[in-house]
Amino acid sequence: MNNDELKKLIDSTDMVALVSPYTKLTKAGANYKGLCPFHKEDTPSFMVNQEKKMAHCFGCGKGGNPIQFLMDIKHIDFKEAVVELAKINKFKLTNFSFNANPINKLNQKYYEINKLAMEVYERYLY
Repeated sequence: MNNDELKKLIDSTDMVALVSPYTKLTKAGANYKGLCPFHKEDTPSFMVNQEKKMAHCFGCGKGGNPIQFLMDIKHIDFKEAVVELAKINKFKLTNFSFNANPINKLNQKYYEINKLAMEVYERYLY
């Protein structure tokens, strides 16, 4: 999946429909507002902008684009959120690679470094 395809997936998302199962939203000017689904609050501080495909809580700071929202609300990683969002939008993924997220590549390097360090310490321990 390339960046253009990812952008199309995000653009095809109805943010209000995506967020609505987790909190009741009411129209507030160009945005929608509601109680934050990430923390307990009495006054709505969670805003959803349908046009920008963004959500943001002014209380806890959580939110983001549809993928980030799904990652946070369902406690899933990037690839699972992309697949979930594609299912919700009935969007066909083409050439979807699980290594498409640059964070996964960075994490892989950290795992390799950690493994090498473990092997060194293991040798010295014995």
